[in-house]
Amino acid sequence: LRPPASPSPLQEVQALVERMQAGEVDALFVLGANPVYELPAALGFAEALKNVSLVATFATLPTETTALSDIVLPAHTYLETWGYQLLQPGAAQLVVSAQQPVVRPQLDSRDPADVLLALADKLGGKAAKRLPWPNLVTFIQTRLTSLQLLEGNIASTDTATFWASWLQHGGWWSQETLWQPSQPVATSEALTVSPPQFEGDESGYPFHLLPVSTINLADGRHAALPWLQETPDPMTTASWDTWVELNPETARKLGIQANDVVKVSSPAGEIEAIAYLYPGIRPDVVAMPLGQGHTELGRWAAGRGANPWAILSPRLSDETGELAWAATRVNLVPTGRKRVLPALESNIGVDRARQKGEVPG
Repeated sequence: LRPPASPSPLQEVQALVERMQAGEVDALFVLGANPVYELPAALGFAEALKNVSLVATFATLPTETTALSDIVLPAHTYLETWGYQLLQPGAAQLVVSAQQPVVRPQLDSRDPADVLLALADKLGGKAAKRLPWPNLVTFIQTRLTSLQLLEGNIASTDTATFWASWLQHGGWWSQETLWQPSQPVATSEALTVSPPQFEGDESGYPFHLLPVSTINLADGRHAALPWLQETPDPMTTASWDTWVELNPETARKLGIQANDVVKVSSPAGEIEAIAYLYPGIRPDVVAMPLGQGHTELGRWAAGRGANPWAILSPRLSDETGELAWAATRVNLVPTGRKRVLPALESNIGVDRARQKGEVPG
């Protein structure tokens, strides 16, 4: 058992895309991700897939990535899956939590780990030697044997008893300090701060785009669930669509009113969204929620709203290699059309009062 590794930065994904474009990737397995939707379109992942001989995707629903895959393997949902999580939240104790299915598989799906283990067995040779377990449960039981020698909340040298207790308690945690958390190091030297860099010329793209992950749809993975689509956004009370949030003074200068359909363009592309006026946002910033704009993912998600990932620049942070989240500049142009944004809280009365000078803004 090892502590969890840090997520791969976008820089590594960019390197993978370059290898795919060069034809250096023969087979690609996709698990737990929808990169065709979740990556900036300008990165070129979807186009690079055409140069991969075999693309196999494990998924619980049809996604933008499965639509471009050669093989789609129906996977168990998290409610049907075995697993364990090795936690290291800064504490000195080792924690290995247990994950077990709460329902039997409802459809003819498989756990991705079981599929890969069966594939290794069929291949034989080095693959079978490196992955000798018949299924995921046996693999987990084998990995847990290393904990039986340590002092923890479960004390048993019998594998079956340890396994049953691990499931009953929901995990295992050590009673002794196994590693020391890293300590902050004081320094008198000034920290180096890189000046911000943005994609797009200010004259053509005068606004900073702030993409926002919402509490209900997250990055878009939950858009297939209608009860989450219906859940109002906590700040705007909006749902079921994509809006662009802008300052009322900015909207006045651009001739934009609430519920106007606005074209949002960047150096990477353009999308359309409904204007939502909010005096709490800076005049030179516009915000857009992530999660909509799917072309797949079922009837509750497909063809609804717009996907801000389509206009985000894949610019990287120099220090971390991660996506420079707010480094894209955009321009707003009214289309002359209107579409009412579904929202529990109407701002019509507020707009009328603001026009009469009864409220600031």
